[in-house]
Amino acid sequence: MNGELLSTSVKALATMVLVTYACFYNCLLYAASDNLIESPQSFWNIQLDNDSFSSKKSDLYYTGGLQVTRLTKNNAIRWQQDLLEWASGDKGFVDSSVEYSIGQKIFNPADTSLLQASPDDRPYAGWLYGLAATSFLLEQTPRMDTYQFIEFSLGIVGPSSMAEEVQEWIHDILKVDHHLGWGSQLRDEPGIGLATIRKWILKLNSESGLQKDVSPHLVMSLGNVYTYVGAGVMLRIGQNLGADIGPPGIRPGLQGSAAFSHLKQSTAWYFFLAHESRLVLRNIFLDGNSFRDSPGVEKEIYVRDYQLGLACRYNGIRLAFSNVYRSREFEGQHESMQYGAISISYFL
Repeated sequence: MNGELLSTSVKALATMVLVTYACFYNCLLYAASDNLIESPQSFWNIQLDNDSFSSKKSDLYYTGGLQVTRLTKNNAIRWQQDLLEWASGDKGFVDSSVEYSIGQKIFNPADTSLLQASPDDRPYAGWLYGLAATSFLLEQTPRMDTYQFIEFSLGIVGPSSMAEEVQEWIHDILKVDHHLGWGSQLRDEPGIGLATIRKWILKLNSESGLQKDVSPHLVMSLGNVYTYVGAGVMLRIGQNLGADIGPPGIRPGLQGSAAFSHLKQSTAWYFFLAHESRLVLRNIFLDGNSFRDSPGVEKEIYVRDYQLGLACRYNGIRLAFSNVYRSREFEGQHESMQYGAISISYFL
C-alpha cells in the first residue's frame, strides 16, 4: 500500500511539474528578454465552473472546472510579436496580450453509485492542463473591433490529472460519500491542443442610456483532447461596455478576456446572453483514450451552449456570474447539462 501511495505521489508531482513548466516557461523568457514593450499591464483571473451552482443534481457529466490565469498586456517578447505580426498580415495590430493558465476539469457519469460506469453513460475522467495564449486587437473602428486569439494547451488526461483525489477531498469537506467508479476512469494520456478564435464586436447605437453590442465569433480547435469547429454570438446590454470584451471562460465555451479597463473613476456592468454551436469531431472525455482500450460512448456531433449572465467591474476588480445550458453530448444522455460559472478578475 505504501508503494502504491508513493507511486501515485510521484506521478502527481511529475504531472504538476510538466504542466507548470508548459504553462510558465515563457514567463521566464519574459523576465529575461530585452525585447519587451515598456509598461506592461498585469491581470489575474480565477474561473470556477460547477454544476451545483445551477443544477439540483450535482456531479453530473461536466461536474466542475477551475482555471487560474495571468494575463499581461503590452509585453509580448520577440517570438510572440513575430507570431502576432504574421497572423495580422500587413495590417499590423492595435494592442496585444499574452496569458498563461493552469486548470483542471472533472467529469462524472449520471449514475455514480456503480463500481463501474454503465457502458451507455459517460466515463469518469479528469483533465489537468496548462495553457498559453496570445491575443491581439487586429482592427479598431468607431463601429467595430476585431480580435484574434491563438491558444496552445498541454496536459494530462487520466489518473495523473488527480481529478479523483480533488473530488474526494471536496466530498470529505462537505461530508458527502465518495463515488465508487473512479477505478474505471480514462487511462493516462498526454493531451495537446491548438485553438484559434476570431471575434468581432459590433457597437450598436442606442438612444437610451444603455449601451449594446453584438460579438459574433468563429472558433477552431485541433488536438487529441478536443477537435471541433464552431460559431457563436454574444449580446451585451449595460454601461461602459468598452471596459472589456466579455468575461473569460473555460474551453470549450465562449471567448472573453481577463483584461479590462481599470480606470478608478468609472464603473462598468452588463447583462450578457450568448450562444455557441459546435461540430465536434473529437472529445476524448466521450470517445475514450486515443490509443488504448477505455470506456467511451457514442457522442453527438452537434452540440450547443446557451449562456446567460451578469458582469460588474469596480476599480480594479471584475466579477462575472453566468449560467450555462449545454445540449446533449452523447447518445443515451437523459438530460441536457447545466452548470454555473463564477469569474473573478483583478488588476495588479
